[in-house]
Amino acid sequence: MPTLDAPEERLRKFKYRGKDASMRRQQRMAVSLELRKAKKDEQALKRRNITNVSSDPASEQLTKGVSLNLQEIINGVNASDPDLCFQATQAARKMLSRERNPPLKLIVEAGLIPRLVEFLKSSLHPCLQFEAAWALTNIASGTSEQTQAVVESGAIQPLVELLSSPHMTVCEQAVWALGNIAGDGPEFRDLVISSNAIPHLLALVSSTIPTPSLRTVGNIVTGTDHQTQVAIDAGILNVLPQLLMHPRSSIQKEAAWALSNVAAGPCQHIQQLIACGTLPPLVALLKNVSGAFCDKRLFSNWPHVEPLQEFRHHLRSKLLEITTEL
Repeated sequence: MPTLDAPEERLRKFKYRGKDASMRRQQRMAVSLELRKAKKDEQALKRRNITNVSSDPASEQLTKGVSLNLQEIINGVNASDPDLCFQATQAARKMLSRERNPPLKLIVEAGLIPRLVEFLKSSLHPCLQFEAAWALTNIASGTSEQTQAVVESGAIQPLVELLSSPHMTVCEQAVWALGNIAGDGPEFRDLVISSNAIPHLLALVSSTIPTPSLRTVGNIVTGTDHQTQVAIDAGILNVLPQLLMHPRSSIQKEAAWALSNVAAGPCQHIQQLIACGTLPPLVALLKNVSGAFCDKRLFSNWPHVEPLQEFRHHLRSKLLEITTEL
């Protein structure tokens, strides 16, 4: 919506001079909440629309499927034959992958989640693991109650174990599912952290699936200061700053989102950001960033960072440019 604010007035809204620490923290938390909600919605839509699967042994059967109704799915999921379980789980996943109005409530009320969690442990059947992880991903993208149903069925630990799967398609779906769970709230985020997910996620950032791993790490650092510190202690700041210089702009943006959430924390987090060399690549990114990359929320947590006048100069210019375009 157009605004009559002068550019200087718009830019002033990002400045914290003269405001106490409590006010600054509240404003940074508000930005982070908006950021977190936007990312959660975006990710859920993308997950339901996934259709391309890499040439992995676990995905050979993924384009083969049968159409089943809900009762047939229930019967198949509860069968003892792994082939029937696979067909029924795949059919459930396809229902849950509809772009509009996926029947999350029906699948949850049918009591299928505990069996889907069991299928995560079927190491001899990676295709079944893949479909179960994908179905749980989409269930966890729903309401908090639906995410809770996934958590209470014991999904977190087997999902973390799948982060070490030799099949990248299986591994990737486990990452997405954990990202949805961690993005739902601080209690579930604590459970993901306590299951030792972060070291596995950081290892995957350097693999062939960096984007979902980065998003899941980003969901973790949107949490409390303690949760973010646990992630820092696990080594996220040894990985994220270098990704600001990644040749793929999508990876740069994911790293910037995560670092922006770290910057919303207390002074000790900001000092750790500076110590690990975050500011130089961030300055370079601000100099060269394109309009498609820009989102004012991406940079809104940074104006209170005091060191380096060059950083503040480029941040001021970029925020003015972004808010003028909005």
